[in-house]
Amino acid sequence: MKHPAFIVVLLSFIYVSSCKKEESHGTENVFVKSIACDSDVAVVGSLQLEDGNYLIVARDYLETIPGRMIKMDASGKVLWEKRVSPATRVLWKTFLVPGTGYATFGYEVSAFNNMLNVCVYNNDGELLQTKMLNSGFENNAKLPYDMLPLKNGNFAFAGGDWLNLKGRLTITDNNFNVLFNRIYSTPAVYQGFFIRGICEKADGNIFFTASTVGNNSLIYPIVLRTGSTGIQKSQKIIIDNIYNETPNCLINYKDGMLGVSSRMAGEIYPNNNGALVNYLNNELAGLISSRINLNQYDTAGIIIGRKEIINYLGNGMINSLKSTSDGGFILCGTVNQSNFTSILSATKIYLLKIDANLNEQWSQSINTAYQAYGVDAFQTTDGGYLVSGHQRSFDKIFEMVVIKTDASGNIK
Repeated sequence: MKHPAFIVVLLSFIYVSSCKKEESHGTENVFVKSIACDSDVAVVGSLQLEDGNYLIVARDYLETIPGRMIKMDASGKVLWEKRVSPATRVLWKTFLVPGTGYATFGYEVSAFNNMLNVCVYNNDGELLQTKMLNSGFENNAKLPYDMLPLKNGNFAFAGGDWLNLKGRLTITDNNFNVLFNRIYSTPAVYQGFFIRGICEKADGNIFFTASTVGNNSLIYPIVLRTGSTGIQKSQKIIIDNIYNETPNCLINYKDGMLGVSSRMAGEIYPNNNGALVNYLNNELAGLISSRINLNQYDTAGIIIGRKEIINYLGNGMINSLKSTSDGGFILCGTVNQSNFTSILSATKIYLLKIDANLNEQWSQSINTAYQAYGVDAFQTTDGGYLVSGHQRSFDKIFEMVVIKTDASGNIK
């Protein structure tokens, strides 16, 4: 198998003694901030903590040192800046731990290490515990994992391995003790199982979307259904010999699921309809940036509705999909990607608000000063949205970008 790769060129490092605010403007509930740190950083996620403040977590771009955690109040004032635990130097996710604080998920680099780590912090960023999850396979061969808190208080962590081309699921209890490890394979004519999207239905079944490569070198989506303990019940590969398609997110929707993917016609290389990008800093974790699609699935994993989003510049890819209080959804990602990954694109952070019937209510391509990438967005308790990502200042260094919008996505 030829693994997709994308060359990321880092031009230089700028070292300072600690994170510092580069620019800021806004009002009490609307603001835009860029924050430079002592190395290149890339945001992995953001949260609203139980105390009402915001948390933004970023990894070191080259993963040579631990990443950064920034806590902000509702007006955008930085309350503290701290290092992520070295146990999650390769950092994939951050998520809330109800009644305790939050956690980071990833691993520490060492030869033949197969332990994934969950580091639990209180709301003041103090490390409370580190739990190791034996995944049974070497971390250096892993594709980035996704995760989901389950309704019974357990947690699901899922990803894939590029050496044996299988998908993997680890389910833990509420204290991150491993309950189940599961492995998933595709039919022999397909290669790879890159999971990007998890949701749980009311009956306890867990659904995953993933991507695989056929013997014609086209990339196809997979919809996998398991029981509550991760035992496979069904697997469907969605075959369309015109398009390459990679899924990005999955969430409950009506009686089935709503997924978001990017879809590109024709061969991967060369292609004038999109690009295979490495926004996750893992050269084997190729995701398509092209035409954004909303996909409605039934509980058999069959697409029963597909809608293409067209109101953005260039090629696009969605990274997060969250529900909103009105029954709709907020999507965050990156647009204005060119067809050529060997040169810098003037990428922009992209927000899309859709209603409960998947109709577009508004969208925003945010004009940051430099090339920027949208990572996460969620509705805040005041009805607005907190958006996080990173930008490449002066086309040389990566720094955090944190944006608080009003309920219509406006920043002014």
